[in-house]
Formats: sequence, C-alpha cells, structure tokens
Amino acid sequence: MMDNPLASLWRPARAAFQARRGRPAIQHVDGDGITLRYTASGDNPEALDSVYRALAILEGSISQLTLDRYSRVLARPRGSATRDLQRMLGDDTPLPGFLAETTRSLAMTGNAWIRHTAAADGPRVRLLDPRRCNAVLDWATGEKTITYDGIRADDILQLRLTHAAGEPLGVSPIQAWADGLAGALDANHYAASWTQRGGRPTGILTTDQTLSADDAKRWKQSANETMTPAGGVAVLGSGLTYKQCYLTPAELQLLDVKKVNTISVARIFGIPARLMLTSGDGDSKTYANMEQESILFVRHTLMPYMREIEQALSSLMTDDVRFNVDGFLRPDTTTRYAAHKVAIEAGFLTVDEVRAIEGLNPLEKEQETERKGGDSDDTGPAEAPGDDHASDRETDQVDRDSGDDTARDRG
Repeated sequence: MMDNPLASLWRPARAAFQARRGRPAIQHVDGDGITLRYTASGDNPEALDSVYRALAILEGSISQLTLDRYSRVLARPRGSATRDLQRMLGDDTPLPGFLAETTRSLAMTGNAWIRHTAAADGPRVRLLDPRRCNAVLDWATGEKTITYDGIRADDILQLRLTHAAGEPLGVSPIQAWADGLAGALDANHYAASWTQRGGRPTGILTTDQTLSADDAKRWKQSANETMTPAGGVAVLGSGLTYKQCYLTPAELQLLDVKKVNTISVARIFGIPARLMLTSGDGDSKTYANMEQESILFVRHTLMPYMREIEQALSSLMTDDVRFNVDGFLRPDTTTRYAAHKVAIEAGFLTVDEVRAIEGLNPLEKEQETERKGGDSDDTGPAEAPGDDHASDRETDQVDRDSGDDTARDRG
C-alpha cells in the first residue's frame, strides 16, 4: 500500500493532539479483539465549559428535530419516518438519543460509524464507538477500507463531518482547533492552580523590627497554619501586623481570557455567541439579527451534520429521509403574514391553503362551525328552530319547479 506524502505532514500533528486529549491506546489484544483504554490526562476538551456548552447546543438542536420520508420517484413527502427509524434502532435506543450521540461523535472526532445488519422486517442499525473504528485508503487503487478493532468490516457506514480529497477521515472542530484548544486548556489549568495554590500571597505580615531569616520562616509557617478557615484564632507577636491581599478576577484578567476562549469556541463550532451565553464586540441583539442568526445557524452549522445523517439513513431505506427544520426556519408572524398576502394576491396560494400552513381550518368550515356553536358535525344548512315543515316546503318547491320546466318543454 502506497503512502500519501501529505499524510506524513498531518499525522504527527494529529498524533500529538490525540495524545494530549487522552485518545485511547491499545492495552491488550486477545482472541476477543482489542481492549481500549483512555490515557490518564486532564486535557479533556469538555473540561472547558464553553466546549461542553457547544456540544450540548449541537446535540439538543438536532435531537429535537423530526425526520420525514420523501419518495425518490415523485420527490414528495410521504409522512413521518420516526416509526420506521425507531424499528431499525430497536426499543433500547430512542431516536433522539441516537441523533444526539451521532452528532456528538461527529463534533468530537469528525466521524460517526453506523453498523447495519439484516433482519426479517428490515435492517437494524447501531452506532459504534468511534475509538474502535478507522478508515484506510489504498493510494494505488483508491479503495477505502473500514475497520473495526483492526478487522475489516463491510457492514459499517461512515459519516464524515468534512470531506477532503485523499483523506479518508473527517476532521472535527476540536481537531482543527488543536493548538487553540491546548492554549485554552492551559489557561484554564493556570487559573485553577493560581487560585488554589496562590499566584500571589493571600496576606502580608509586616513589622518595624528586624527579623532574621529563621524568624521570618517561623512566623510564616505559624500564619499558614492558623490563618485558615479551620485554623482558629491567630496570635501575632514581635510587633507583627497582618494585611490580607484580595484577589480579584479583574487583576488576573481571568474573565477577559474566559470570554475570548468562549468566543473562539463559538467561532470554531459555528454557534452564535448569544447561544453560548456571551457576546462579541459590536454585537447587536435586535430581533431581526437574532432571527437571521438562527437561520444561518441551521444552514451553515447544523446542515453538515444533518446531511450526513440523512444520507446514511436514506441508504438503508426505500425512501429518502430528511430532517424537518420548518420550526427553526419559521419567520416571525409579521413576516409570514406579509408573505402570505403576496402569495394570495399573486394567485399561487388560496386563503384556505394559507390557513393550512398556519395550522387553521378552512375559512368556510371555520365560519360554519362558529354559526353552529362549534359542537355540531352536520355539514348541511341548519333549519329554523321549531319549523317541522321546512323540508316539506322545500320538496313542494322542487316539484313546482319541475312542473314548470315540463310545461315549457311541451310548449
């Protein structure tokens, strides 16, 4: 198998990052396969609250969406795909959980792996641990081989967040931001160690007397032992006075560093800053801007995740599967009504069709229901109360009209 010359530049960086973030290492190989373990590392990306928040937003956004079936021949919707997909997953794996785990796998590793097996009533699918899956490209033939625990597996579908020529694996935002993530984690560790162990003294002992090095050491040790929450009452001598040093976030600029890191995480994941509970410089929080942000978030951030999931699931069904994002892209009431007005005036939508879009009954049926008090299922016109002969009069009128028509024909 020929090696890609570009891969030699990428692999060291990837290996270094995987070592930093505690990617699994092979611990033991036996007849049952490979046992994997995590290295003991504190560099877990989710140690940053901003990364945790970004992953939660992506998972929550996609897992709450529904999926519909579309005919491949007519390109028309054929109803919800939820029941069929849940059957494929089985009772132990709820569909929202499957979507959330798949999204997280793509966001964390750049890839997701779905194993499909045949069954009497259709295929069964299961999401696999991305740490145990891999894809290898044969540069001579261009053939890609997917492996599970190092063994070739032809029943696994690969989902890739990014697609690059000559690279069989996708790249996640976390992997692409490896250097920035390392710096953010270092800053996080530094802030924690500073506040825990003291980057500056918590207090100062002063005296107008001359102290030897041994005296200073002895008084420092005594102060450290007594001037703590559990240290009791401190007694000072030799004219010593104690002044406490207060450590503020502004002095350390921890808040500024945290804000910069949060905005960087929001940028690399493609998430609006307001969803990350922060704001960038010059942000305007008008309703129109927030609505536009939501639309861009769906189109440019969620769509790559959704397309990979849609294509994988569609390959296992007779119909195409698509996410229903109408709820995300639904404009405000004023904008919708203005668009409906244009559609009605142009003649390509009727009033009842617009009402159906808004989830309302047809106008004539709504008015009829109001006339009947909303509790009658009859569709015909109502007779006057107490008029028992109304139907007879209508029948007599029809007979008279028929007789007049017959007479005219004879004339």
